[in-house]
Amino acid sequence: MTRETDLTERFRKLFVKADILFHIFAVLLLLIACGFMFYYALLNIVHPSRDSIIRLVNDVLLALIILELLWTVIRFLKKQKFLWAPSFPSE
Repeated sequence: MTRETDLTERFRKLFVKADILFHIFAVLLLLIACGFMFYYALLNIVHPSRDSIIRLVNDVLLALIILELLWTVIRFLKKQKFLWAPSFPSE
């Protein structure tokens, strides 16, 4: 019975680590997306017109939504205890 429990615990730890890695990858993609949105917002400032101002507001609002998603992922990662180095069971 302990062998099954040990195997189950190993799979659980593996899935938790994979979940954390995917969340970190999502954070990086969100930062890249937010950077592009701010870049396009700056391009709209260079040539001001009524249409570009509407696009500017649209881009900034989308960047804020992305940052809110980023904050949610960061709060999730703060709740999880993880190390970059592999952990070894204490004897």
